[in-house]
Amino acid sequence: MATSKLAQRCALLSLPTEVLLNIVDFIAEDPPSEYLREQALRRFGDTCKLARSLVERALCQNLKLLLAEHCNTPFLDAHQYRRHFVKHLIIGNATGRPDDAAAIAECIPRYPAIEYLYLSADFITSDRRAAHKPPLLSYLNPTNLSRLCKCDLDYHQLTHKVPHSQLAEILKAPRLAELSIDGADLRGFHQSCLPHDRPALKRLRLRIGACDVDEQAISAILSTLAVSGTLELDTRWDFPPKLLLHLEDAVVLWDEKYRDIFDMQRLEGLKILKVITTKLYRDVPTVWCPINALAKLPDGIQQVTFECDYHGPDLELLANKLASNAVHDNLLPASLKRLNFVFKAGWDWVEGAPAEEDQLVVDRRLRGIDLIKARSSLQQLSYTPDPEF
Repeated sequence: MATSKLAQRCALLSLPTEVLLNIVDFIAEDPPSEYLREQALRRFGDTCKLARSLVERALCQNLKLLLAEHCNTPFLDAHQYRRHFVKHLIIGNATGRPDDAAAIAECIPRYPAIEYLYLSADFITSDRRAAHKPPLLSYLNPTNLSRLCKCDLDYHQLTHKVPHSQLAEILKAPRLAELSIDGADLRGFHQSCLPHDRPALKRLRLRIGACDVDEQAISAILSTLAVSGTLELDTRWDFPPKLLLHLEDAVVLWDEKYRDIFDMQRLEGLKILKVITTKLYRDVPTVWCPINALAKLPDGIQQVTFECDYHGPDLELLANKLASNAVHDNLLPASLKRLNFVFKAGWDWVEGAPAEEDQLVVDRRLRGIDLIKARSSLQQLSYTPDPEF
């Protein structure tokens, strides 16, 4: 019996190191505090030389730098090789002081084997204010992130736009496969921001209550980042996942050459889509329809709203284009219940009444409404002028 137990112990310790490290991590998950976790690991490490080696790696694997004093790491600094054991790095700045952010940023190059990186909003904000210090960007380079596989960027507390240069540097990491962005305003992020010689992400997750993007950003994200993987829209709070598109040039809504920009079928969790155009261009056609934004909606979408700074769309034309695009009887996803158009008053309405509308225009709109309702599951289709828009 004793021989059998000894054989079992030997078989366990003969497992690959990575497997043993996972076992050690699992054993250490139950203690309710970091101190108790370390105590449990150290007791296990006292059992034999191999266990001591495993515990050494486990104690170094996760590192949090949330305060400037956290940069003082005597256990890691006792032996330089231990820095190579740091795989998960969480960076923040609890004090919000720019000097602390700079001190924390300077620690990044110490750990060349980082596989997971988390950057918090408080750190990003304070680093942005530290103009007299080397910026965070100088430390986020392919050399320091050569083994980075996964990165979480927490922007949900930012009052300014995402620093696109920071995103671009992280995307240069040669092994990066998963990127999660929380609460970002990505307007202005375009394909020229992306490295040309990197593989596509396997997974891009937008963790948001509402994510602001424009036509350039949606094109870059949908057409480039997720070309070989999946794009997810997730929500961190009790709000339905919502995507807000700010369109500088409304031509992308109807011009066929922009159709692929709006292939949002990979946004499987998307519930609410809102499209806003706030500028009037002289070449806006008198007859137009936002077919591009409706042609490739994801299953599960519940509500779509258009706010247009010009006249309302031709709904009969929209219905016909949707019909020619449809692969089944329904023109729109069965989950879509509300489709709303809000446009600038003064084009079709004045003070709530039709402004010399041609009866043909009115008839086309009514026919379009009937066609769309007849071949969809919509509970609401509104076409409304907004005097204050």
